Amino acid sequence: MHQLEEQLNDVFTKKISYQIPDHARSTIVKFMPWLTLAGGILSLLGAGAAYTAITVVNRMMDGYLNMAYPYNYAPMTSASPLLWVVLLILLGEAILFFAAFPALRDHKRKGWLILYWVNLVYVLYALVHLIAAYDFANFIFSLLGSAVGLYILFQIRSYYTEAGAPAQVKPASPNDKKETPATKPKDKTEA
Repeated sequence: MHQLEEQLNDVFTKKISYQIPDHARSTIVKFMPWLTLAGGILSLLGAGAAYTAITVVNRMMDGYLNMAYPYNYAPMTSASPLLWVVLLILLGEAILFFAAFPALRDHKRKGWLILYWVNLVYVLYALVHLIAAYDFANFIFSLLGSAVGLYILFQIRSYYTEAGAPAQVKPASPNDKKETPATKPKDKTEA
């Protein structure tokens, strides 16, 4: 899997023509923990909606089909297995997002890796959804979303290290100008 990471790094950082500017990268890194936390909350809400759908479908199938088909000869008496897969993926995604939050806040590589794995699992989920539901449009949009997510992740990869870094530290950019006493603007009171 390390080989796949290196290949994707080459594709999304070296072979792609557009690179995110340094100031935009540092802004993304600054907000990434909070976006991840929001993603975890949204995943939990989605899991709750999936669970509600499963219970409603099961109750409806139980009540209405048993009236129409006496003696338990109903053709289908429970929700689709795909809904259970969706529920499990959303719960797993929420757990991973919450686990990534502290590591991303501390600029640790572990947090970046968790988001990387979430993107790869999402690609796998898109394949399962394509096979189970024959929804090609959803598959294409899921792949595009994963590609954009991986592009952003690999663009900010250098900001995350094994040891981590304080939140104020950012990689040096050649475009950053440092103020020196000679270039410091003078106060009007000094003149």
